[in-house]
Amino acid sequence: MRGGRATSVAGKARALVVVMLLMAGLCTITATVAPAPDAAAATVNIGTIQAQLADQVGVNNGTSGNCITYAPVGTATSSTLVSSPSEAQTAHGRPSSSQSSCPATLNSSTQSTVGFRPAATTSAQDGVAFPIGKLIHYNNPVYTNDRYFTGRINAVLGGFASPNAVSFDWQLDETPNTGGDNCCNDLITFTNQISTVTLTQGGLSFRLVVLGFIPVASSTTTCPATPTGTPQNEFSTVEGTQTHACLYASLVQVRTLTVVKTVTGTAPPARSFDFSSSSTLAGSPWSNGTFSLTSGGSETRSLTSGNTVTVTETDPGDDRWSLTGLACTEFNAAGDQVPATWVTANLAARQALLTNVPTPQNAAQPGITCTYTNTYTPKATLTLVKQVLSGSAAPNLWTLTATGSAAPPPSGATISGPSGSSAVTIQRVPAGSYALTEVGTGAAATGYVQVGDWVCRTAGGTTLPVTGGTVTLPDSASTTTSANATCTATNQIAVGSLQISKVVDAPAGAYTGGTGMTFSGSTTAEPDSPEPSPR
Repeated sequence: MRGGRATSVAGKARALVVVMLLMAGLCTITATVAPAPDAAAATVNIGTIQAQLADQVGVNNGTSGNCITYAPVGTATSSTLVSSPSEAQTAHGRPSSSQSSCPATLNSSTQSTVGFRPAATTSAQDGVAFPIGKLIHYNNPVYTNDRYFTGRINAVLGGFASPNAVSFDWQLDETPNTGGDNCCNDLITFTNQISTVTLTQGGLSFRLVVLGFIPVASSTTTCPATPTGTPQNEFSTVEGTQTHACLYASLVQVRTLTVVKTVTGTAPPARSFDFSSSSTLAGSPWSNGTFSLTSGGSETRSLTSGNTVTVTETDPGDDRWSLTGLACTEFNAAGDQVPATWVTANLAARQALLTNVPTPQNAAQPGITCTYTNTYTPKATLTLVKQVLSGSAAPNLWTLTATGSAAPPPSGATISGPSGSSAVTIQRVPAGSYALTEVGTGAAATGYVQVGDWVCRTAGGTTLPVTGGTVTLPDSASTTTSANATCTATNQIAVGSLQISKVVDAPAGAYTGGTGMTFSGSTTAEPDSPEPSPR
């Protein structure tokens, strides 16, 4: 923790990964990582573990005014490599604001000091947690030019052939002492938990993963071979104390995850699909990841056993595209590609969840493949409307129907309902051919005739041909309102005609009055008979 007034550092987010400071009973936990061991785990020769602390700098001012020191001194930027039971240290700060000069050598009584003692562990089973060392934080109030610091732990595992040196980066929040009584807790986090170096042994490839810390008493000289609880990946520590914790790690087999995009459907246009990914281990290639894929494209990144990774396809925001398939596979011992049954595939969420990735069934073929299949269905927007030219029947007394053709598209899709209802207004339907029909009800059931054929137009003014009551709706994007089609049927009251002819039937030679004889008559229009009342 820093003494005196705090120095503001904008935009420095804390990495929530593995913290190097721990105060028993006074720790803040935000997440856990605990890979499950493989039942048939192989013994791995770790050899002698050597470690050093290196490259500590202030985020804003580097080494200027921050009094950064190392012990035992190796170079200007690191301690020497040490092995059990020795301790590598790095420190920063000065004990007083009036002290202008930095200590000539590291002083764990007056500087904020982090020490690391490599464990004497020489072997472990792959995927099983083992102690890699003990961390000690000498948390003294100090004055510095920075609030945030970064640094690195370098380790060499003697049981592996070169390259066998791994590194883990950390960030320290040296919080200001603003509340009195040595307030407030400092915080250190690892910003990567997975080594970037691949370690090989016995034909297998491994990565070293830092799991986290288990608090121990300062009198503990040897860390337990297995953690007594779940190692935590974030801790805070109280000022003015020493904190001791055992740091646990595991050697996990290296796998790969390949995300594949496939596209099916009717004449799908070219488009790109966006993906995001997350990981429970900081530093994973899948942590806070983004990428895009087109049809037939793929994205491959490394994946470690014990990690939990989520891959999510972003909803394309176009109802013509639907995710119709999501399947993940791996290789079994015989080299056959089989379903990865431990993966949870959620079509509705467009997400594959790879929980606690197991060791590969086939060490020679450790890859996992998740295939996202999108189906393209051409769509149109259709509205059916009834227009009445004469007569008292209201338009909503007609049920209007558009029935899609049997063959795709649109696979027999149908909309039907009274004119003006939501069932036949701005409906998204598969593009294709539709038969348009109408049925009158009530007062519209008789006495009305359709005037001409249906008339179909887009909102943009384009006329769509109607042949024999059938219209073909073109593909339109969900956001293209000018392509929305409206089909209108017009009806009117039925109109008839009356012709009266006069024929005279008289005996031969009878007087008929000649062609000038006039006959007169009258007609009376009878109202429509009311429908009988139901009995």
